Amino acid sequence: MNLIHKIKQFLLSEDGPTPIEYGVMLALVVSICVTALTALVAWDR
Repeated sequence: MNLIHKIKQFLLSEDGPTPIEYGVMLALVVSICVTALTALVAWDR
């Protein structure tokens, strides 16, 4: 029962993504989009 209590505490105390994490995810998505568009433009030439 102690293990179950610890798991519940972990899940309840887990917060959502912070603004820094959102910024990192946004930067990653933007860099992937820029890379894909650059590759498509270079491939079209």
